[in-house]
Amino acid sequence: MTCEEYGIEADIRNCTLLEIPTTHEEFDIVLTANRYQGQISTPLMNVFSFITGIGEEETRRKLGERLKELSQNL
Repeated sequence: MTCEEYGIEADIRNCTLLEIPTTHEEFDIVLTANRYQGQISTPLMNVFSFITGIGEEETRRKLGERLKELSQNL
């Protein structure tokens, strides 16, 4: 499912792992395709399965649920 299918408006921005500590507070969730081990206050989710295709549907489902939760808390 996509953000539109969940009825969620999304603003997506690409950044490097090095930028996460200084930009994470600008966002409701941080999605990464790499292992990020730093401590941040923003929810973080690994979406590497979007690259490999392995477990992609499960990741889509979990991401959709998480986005719905976050949108309800705004």
